[in-house]
Amino acid sequence: MKAKAKTRLLPNDYTTGILSGNRILLSRAITLIESSLTSDRKLAERIIEKILPDTGKSIRVGITGIPGVGKSTFVEVLGKFLTAQNKKVAVLAVDPSSQKTKGSILGDKTRMEELSRDPLAYVRPSATNNSLGGVTNTTRETILLCEAAGYDIILVETVGVGQSETAVRSMTDFFLLLMLPGSGDELQGIKKGIMEMADGITITKSDGDNLKKAKQAQSDFQHALHLFTTPESGLSPKVVLSSALEKKGIKETWQVIEDFKVKTSQSGFFKHQRDEQNLSWFHEHLDILVKKKVMQQKKSKTDLLILEKKILSSVISPGKAAAQFMKTIKLMLLIGFISQFAVAQNLSPQSRRTPLVSDLFNGMPIAKPASEVVGDVYLSSGWNKGSLLLYEISDSLDGYFIRYDMQSSQLEIKTPAGVRVLQDKRIKSFHFKDSATQQDRKFINAKEYTKKDVPVNGFLEILTEGVSPLFKQHYLAVKAPDYQPALNSGSRDTRITKVSDLYYGQGIALLKITNAKRFLSSAGQQADKLAQYIKINKLSFKDERDLIVLFSHYNALLIKK
Repeated sequence: MKAKAKTRLLPNDYTTGILSGNRILLSRAITLIESSLTSDRKLAERIIEKILPDTGKSIRVGITGIPGVGKSTFVEVLGKFLTAQNKKVAVLAVDPSSQKTKGSILGDKTRMEELSRDPLAYVRPSATNNSLGGVTNTTRETILLCEAAGYDIILVETVGVGQSETAVRSMTDFFLLLMLPGSGDELQGIKKGIMEMADGITITKSDGDNLKKAKQAQSDFQHALHLFTTPESGLSPKVVLSSALEKKGIKETWQVIEDFKVKTSQSGFFKHQRDEQNLSWFHEHLDILVKKKVMQQKKSKTDLLILEKKILSSVISPGKAAAQFMKTIKLMLLIGFISQFAVAQNLSPQSRRTPLVSDLFNGMPIAKPASEVVGDVYLSSGWNKGSLLLYEISDSLDGYFIRYDMQSSQLEIKTPAGVRVLQDKRIKSFHFKDSATQQDRKFINAKEYTKKDVPVNGFLEILTEGVSPLFKQHYLAVKAPDYQPALNSGSRDTRITKVSDLYYGQGIALLKITNAKRFLSSAGQQADKLAQYIKINKLSFKDERDLIVLFSHYNALLIKK
C-alpha cells in the first residue's frame, strides 16, 4: 500500500501557527528557510513577507568568543536567568559545517539540555553551510520568525573561530564578546577584528583559582578599550566578570545589555543601527542573486570553465581572469538588454532621432518609464496600532491602525468594519508605536503652524515636545524629466523622492534648523546657556540625534523659566 503524501501547508497556515507561538510550525518554517530547494525558498519568502509587520519587537544579542570560552554554558545560564523573569528566549546556535562532508554535529541543543526543556525557551541549532562570519546565511530570517513567534530576546551564539566572527554584528543590537581569564595571547590575535566591534565583554570562568587572573584581565581589557575610538553608539563597552558554574555575573551582564538598549533607544542609535543592518542585508542578497543569475547562463558556465583551466595551466592570473570574465558578462547583459527592450521604444519623435545604442552607452533607458517614487511614501511601513484626534472631537480614538500617504495627504484607518480614509484637514494629530523600535512616533497637523506667515500643509513628526518643540517634516520632492535629445543628456524619468527637513516651533511660527548661530539668535535669554551646553556636549546641528538632545534641554530650561 502506497504511503499517503504529506500535505504541504500554505503560507497562511505557517503564519497563523507562528504568530500563535506554535514551536513545531516555527521549526518547520526555519527548515524551509534553510532549504536549498527553489519551491521551499519561495514559500519561505511568502511566510517572511506575511509575518514582517509582527517582527522587530525583540532585543537581538550576538554572543561570540574563542573556542573553549564556554559560550554554550554561558548562554544556557543566561537563558535560564531570563526565563525565570518570565521572558521568552530564543537561542540560535550555529555549528561549523565540515569542509569535506558538508555535515555538522549540531550539538549545542544537547549541551543546553536544561534550557531546551524550558517552556519559555526555544533552542535552534543550525549549520553554517560554509557561510563566513560565524553565522548562517539565513540567520536574519530565522531571527524574524522567532520575533513573530513572540520571543522577547534572541540570543545568537556564533561558531567561535576567532577573527571572522564579525557578521553577527550586522544583524544584532548588542554584540557580546566572551573572553577567558589570562587570554592576552588571544587578545593580540582578535582584538582588531572583534574587540572594536564589541558592545560589551564578559570574562567567563571567573571563579576559584581563575578569579585573580580574571580581575587582572578585566583591568587590562578596560584599559585596552580606552585606546579604541568611541563607538558609533556613543557608549564605551563595559567589562564584566562571570561564572556560569557559580551563576555569578549573569545579572550584571544582562543589566549592561538592558542599559545599552535604553540609552541607544533614547538617542535614536538603536533604530539607526537596525535601518543600516536592513540596507546591508539588502545589498548582500543583491550580490548573491546577481551572481546566481549570471551563473545560470550556459555561456557563463562555459567561459568560467575555460578560465579555470587557464588559471591551472598558469596561462593567466586569477585577477586577470576575473576581469576578463566581467567583460564577458557586461557584453552578454548589453546584448540581452537590447533584444529584450528594443521593441518597447515609446519615445517622442524628437527623442527617436537619438540612436538606440547611443542611448545605452550613455546610460539612458530605451523606453520612457512611468514616474517612480524613490522610498516608501508612507510614514510607516505597515499597519501600526495607535490613536488619532480629529478636529471635531475632543477624545482620541484608540485601537485604530493607521498609515499616512504623503502623495494624497490621506490617513488610512483600519477598523473592524473595513478601511476608512480621512483627509488631513480633519485630523488634528495622530501617533503610533513604531513596529521596529517600539518607540512612540507622534505627528501633529502642520496647519497649526506657519512658515513666514504662510500656513503649512501635511503633518509634522514631533521629535521633542515642549514650549519650543522640534519637528521633522516629511515631504515628496519631484524632479521632472530634463532630457535633451540634441545633447543626449539628462534624464527621462520623473523621480519622486521622500525627503525631510527639521524645524522648531516658536509660538505658531515654524523655523527651519540651519545652523547654531541662527538658532541661538532666536533663543533670547537662554542663548548663552545653550551655547555653553552645545560646546560642552560637542553637539552638531547636522546630527538629528544631537538636535533631539539639545531641544530636550532647551525645553527643560523654558519650563524652569
